[in-house]
Amino acid sequence: MTLLTYVLGQLGLVQSDKPHHIAAGAVYLACKLLNWDLFDLDCVWDELQARPAVLQDVAQQLTEVLYYV
Repeated sequence: MTLLTYVLGQLGLVQSDKPHHIAAGAVYLACKLLNWDLFDLDCVWDELQARPAVLQDVAQQLTEVLYYV
């Protein structure tokens, strides 16, 4: 078990979200941190079937992971 899997499991991210939602949330968070225009990536969100609320929730949880580690 990797450290990341362990931490994500402890926070409940792995059990509560689908893998493609976690991936989309990671991309969303990276875009926000890099100050990229998120509107250019609408096709990504559609492809990953991630609603804005899901993206924001997963991004928040990933931010907590970054501060946890």
